[in-house]
Amino acid sequence: MGKVYLDGRFVDKLDAKVSVFDHGLLFGDGATVGLRIVAGKLPLLDASLDQLFATATRLGLRVSGDRAALAAAVLETVAVDARQVGYVRILLTRGAGMLAHDPRKCEPSVIIIADDVLPYPDDVTEHGLHLVTAKTVRRTGNLEDGGMTLSALTAVLAKQEALARGCLDAVILNAAGDVTGTIDAAVYLVTGGRVVTPDPASNPDAVYPRWLLDRFAEWGRAVDVIRVTPDDLRAADELFLAGTVTGVVPIVALDGQTVGDGTAGPVTRDIRRRAVQWHHE
Repeated sequence: MGKVYLDGRFVDKLDAKVSVFDHGLLFGDGATVGLRIVAGKLPLLDASLDQLFATATRLGLRVSGDRAALAAAVLETVAVDARQVGYVRILLTRGAGMLAHDPRKCEPSVIIIADDVLPYPDDVTEHGLHLVTAKTVRRTGNLEDGGMTLSALTAVLAKQEALARGCLDAVILNAAGDVTGTIDAAVYLVTGGRVVTPDPASNPDAVYPRWLLDRFAEWGRAVDVIRVTPDDLRAADELFLAGTVTGVVPIVALDGQTVGDGTAGPVTRDIRRRAVQWHHE
């Protein structure tokens, strides 16, 4: 049985428990971030901690220990679980307090979980996803923009929509009708060989998309970060998504309409190959 890091100690997963008075459970009051484990390493640990601490600051959330101690705890969690591949989720909760929103008597809690993550079957990851456009809207002006809180209601509702319509993921729009990304990732269009994507900050999981933007420059590939509409998606030659959980995955159909020729396009395949190669170097 694997272990979970819980407030400075490792406990069996089935014994890892939080109080029913924890404000993370009661109110979604906390910050979180996910990291991919590749060959036993965490290549985006620093960037992920940057986002986590930025979200905690915006929440006014006090963090037990310093950044270096948290980084060491994350690495130890991966080592204790003896993982070469997988996923790490870090959760900073407000901690147990009163049955009210007042945070003053809460003691913050730190939880680190290493586990498998399989958002899609292998054949879908390789050959492409069918997506729908969710009716659920990603609201702007809240703390989920550019950072992840423990409240992920938008993702939960959009996932239910996707599954009900026979898909595993969905495109999520904002209140203005612009594309923000998918449930677990950012979305990218390819038109005439050029890559287009919305601002990574429009999606709560911004770490991987920002990393990918830097890689585009290294790979000599042009990319525009601009406003994207559903019409833009429908007119694209290729579509793909990219995120911490998902990696780079082609999108071959949207709302029942085939994208391109219905297979992963050449740009998508090239970016996917380069991303996998980079993570294993």
